[in-house]
Amino acid sequence: MPHRTLVNPPAPANGGAMTVQRSASLVSRRAALIGAGAASLGASLALAGRPAAAQGTDLAGHPLAGVWLAMAAPSGPEDPSLAVPSFFNPDGTVLLVFPPVSAGPTGLEFQSSFGGTWEADGARRGHFTAVQSLAAADGTYLGTVTLDGHPEVSADGQRFIDTDPRSTVTIRDAAGAITMQAPAVGARPVPAIRMAPGRPGFPEVAATAATPAATPSAALPAGGAMAAINGVELYYEAHGPAAGAPVLLLHGSIDSTESFDGLIPALVDSGYRTIAFDGRGRGRSAWGEEPLTYALMASDALELLDLLGIEKTDLVGLSAGATLALELAINHPERLGRVVAFGGSFTVDGEHDPEFSPALEAIFEELVTDYQRLSPEPQRFDELLAAVGEWEKVEPDYSEAQLRGISVPVLVLDGAEEEFVYPEHTVRMAALIPSSELIVMPGTGHFAPDEQPAEFNRIVLDFLEA
Repeated sequence: MPHRTLVNPPAPANGGAMTVQRSASLVSRRAALIGAGAASLGASLALAGRPAAAQGTDLAGHPLAGVWLAMAAPSGPEDPSLAVPSFFNPDGTVLLVFPPVSAGPTGLEFQSSFGGTWEADGARRGHFTAVQSLAAADGTYLGTVTLDGHPEVSADGQRFIDTDPRSTVTIRDAAGAITMQAPAVGARPVPAIRMAPGRPGFPEVAATAATPAATPSAALPAGGAMAAINGVELYYEAHGPAAGAPVLLLHGSIDSTESFDGLIPALVDSGYRTIAFDGRGRGRSAWGEEPLTYALMASDALELLDLLGIEKTDLVGLSAGATLALELAINHPERLGRVVAFGGSFTVDGEHDPEFSPALEAIFEELVTDYQRLSPEPQRFDELLAAVGEWEKVEPDYSEAQLRGISVPVLVLDGAEEEFVYPEHTVRMAALIPSSELIVMPGTGHFAPDEQPAEFNRIVLDFLEA
């Protein structure tokens, strides 16, 4: 999610507790309902009448092993509140952490998690059986629900989907008699994307439900690595085919590579190779001693490209990342192909303080939570705010002549309800850049990549592929 810095943020309305609003992280707010996931796993296995995974089982090498995020309602509209963290542990145990939902007769409620076992069912397919108990509103035991699934992992290892006709949902009553059995694959098969601890937004669930062997606290997300760039350890991610056309992704001023969780799969599916990195002091990257400037961050980006052997790349920048894209387009055009600049500015006076609202307050709370979850120095968030605040007093400061000198194609993109950049400033930017297009997305603002992800992705892909 792109963010402009909120230098004077509001105090949280709940007295200090931070709530995470990233779409998938709605699940993490239910961690208190989950309880000790590992304990519920044993209870669920007993209800299913299945033995626990055999001692010594090691499925760490199977593509299904790891942490995934699936949708709980594949036959209906995608609802982020129904996202399901799913832990396929290398010891052969599985835990699916559902949000509280109800189904069937009045008073029939699902509890919070399915537990069970899984095994390999081919090179990229697994077979799992997991159960949970059913209870009435007064706690009376009503039986069990058993999920029997055969998810298959995509060739790039980043997604799975279950289209297997053998997959079933079975409901048994309190006496163990089957009262319903139906195919698990509905009108739309169950999709899932690969996750990792704390990505994007269910660290509490990962801490209570995943085994240490499956998700070590120091683990990086799939595709992630650290690199020494200009004397600082920076975190970066690369996804997609090595031979794919590269796209460099630049996040906002106090955000991270997680800004692109919605865009990366769309780019990879279209054959692109994506490279995203956490700017110094943001996300998982170290701070360094130098003050933040666009020239320094451009140098970091170019050194990373050199490290990866990338001579020229397309670029998508969000918020301050869009302004960084201008820095690169002005001073290093030979390294760029096509550029998407969303929600950026070229002078300090093109921006304004937003009017605070519950939505913006929630976003700030998310920023704090994300920083503390990802940063190697989580106690330094206030210091980061101060440093970015000083930086944004003096930058950006590009002249109209510099924008007129940009020679690469640029898509100037923003939302019609932009909260931080004056709309006339965005229009002026597009008018000054010779090979530019201007698109203003209706019904959204600075957070369009989250609020209208499908449309945002379509616009980006259309421009890159033009």
